[in-house]
Amino acid sequence: MPRLPGGGYQAAEEDEDLRNNPPSDEGWASLEGKRKSQTSAKTLGKRKYKVEVTQTIEVELDESKFTDEFNKIYDEYFSYFGGDLEEHAKQLAWLTLVTSGNFYEGYGELSEMNIKTRELEGENRLEVIEMTKS
Repeated sequence: MPRLPGGGYQAAEEDEDLRNNPPSDEGWASLEGKRKSQTSAKTLGKRKYKVEVTQTIEVELDESKFTDEFNKIYDEYFSYFGGDLEEHAKQLAWLTLVTSGNFYEGYGELSEMNIKTRELEGENRLEVIEMTKS
């Protein structure tokens, strides 16, 4: 194997001649520069991807905690759900993905609201739905 500048070794990939007649240190520097220019020529520009992420979150709610008083305050200061538990379940699922800890804005401590959420294993999917070059 040819010796690289700095003392390392690398298998020559260029051709049989390079394997049999390794270049000097200066020759290796020239080859490295050539490789870098070939690599940068392959970089054609930026790409933008839109990726659809599907994740399944299980949400367990205690209906008795979603009182008229709670719903009135939540609707006024956060989002208007009108007491719709399904909307709260969707919001809690989202917060599970973007929030760390057990305190969710608008709900407080999950244990006090008797709320449980968990990400289900094996139900996650990533799919590129669009790719554009810029």
